[in-house]
Amino acid sequence: MNRSEEDAVFFICGDSLNSKGMTYLTNSLFDYRSPENNGVRAEFILDATNHKETYTEITGMQRFGAFYMDYLYTMENNSGKGSQDFSATSVEEAVPAVQETSIKRLVVGPLDIRLHSSAVHRILKMVTCAMDHEYEPYSKPQRETIEEIDGPLLQK
Repeated sequence: MNRSEEDAVFFICGDSLNSKGMTYLTNSLFDYRSPENNGVRAEFILDATNHKETYTEITGMQRFGAFYMDYLYTMENNSGKGSQDFSATSVEEAVPAVQETSIKRLVVGPLDIRLHSSAVHRILKMVTCAMDHEYEPYSKPQRETIEEIDGPLLQK
C-alpha cells in the first residue's frame, strides 16, 4: 500500500527549520561560538525575577518554535549571617533560615495533530509491540533480609 508522506506524519509542531534558521543553537553546547566551547566561563542568571524577565515564553518560542522548557531552582540564605559554624549550636538553632524558589515552565507551540485511522492503527501497533517483549526487566526487586542485630552466633 502506497501512502503519501502527508499521511505518514502524526503531528507537526512549531515552525519549519527552513524558515527558522539556526537560532535554536545559539549559546547552546552545540554552538562552537558559545562561551563554554571557547574556554570562557559562562554567566548564568540566578536571580528568579531577572530570570523570568529575561527568559519569557515569547522569547523561548521565537528561539525554539516547537516547545520550550524552562527550569530554575534557587535557595537563598535569609539568616544574614553568611557561613557559620554550626558545631557549637543547639539542634533548634542549627537549621538556617533558607528560602527556596522553583520555577518550571513548559510551553508548546503551534501543534497540528493528524489523527486518522492509519495513525491510530500504527500507534496501537507500536504500543502492542512495546508491551509484548521478552526482555528481562532492568532490575529485579530484592527481598529484604532480616539479619540478626547481634551478629552471627559463635559456636563453642
